[in-house]
Amino acid sequence: MIEHLHLDDSDISVYHTAKGNNWCSGDSFFGTSRNGTVTCALADGLGSGEEAMHASKLAMEEIEANPDEALEQLVQLCNSKMWGTRGVVLSILRIDVQSRRCEYINMGNISCHFYHPDGDMIRPVPKRGYLSGRKVKLRTQSWEYRPGMVFTMYSDGFPQDPLSDRLFSTKDTPEAIMDRLSDLFEHVDDDATVMIGKAYV
Repeated sequence: MIEHLHLDDSDISVYHTAKGNNWCSGDSFFGTSRNGTVTCALADGLGSGEEAMHASKLAMEEIEANPDEALEQLVQLCNSKMWGTRGVVLSILRIDVQSRRCEYINMGNISCHFYHPDGDMIRPVPKRGYLSGRKVKLRTQSWEYRPGMVFTMYSDGFPQDPLSDRLFSTKDTPEAIMDRLSDLFEHVDDDATVMIGKAYV
């Protein structure tokens, strides 16, 4: 499934699939734009199937209900919902369009990359672990979001960044970039999600 989110200050395209013949995926995602701030999130429930889906959806529901919370508080809210579940790995990205700053928080093996038109790439350092309801130490990373940047967030259903060996232009829309990856998706046989986005700063 490919879904295109056309928000007030950004465009985000999402490819989302389940492992094998499963009817559900353990990955869940969310994107919104409110008051000049773009927030997107990706969670991967541990394992696969309905229990993994349940855990990741609990995290997304918490983010959707509290989109304006500080990122560390938001992750703690998600963590509090994980008791009795398989747990999740989670990444949340927030971009302030006016100040051109972005914040990123992560727990586990969901990856995030930023591509700048001049060829620079930013790859935030991942935080090992997962959310299970137990106490966790968190770290928020922040940097400048420069005009024309394209970002990706992807779950471990992809062994590497889907854009890492592809020719694309940062002038392209996320939808156009996603269309160029269609052949790659034919070989995916796992719960897998990739979000490709651009904020208009």
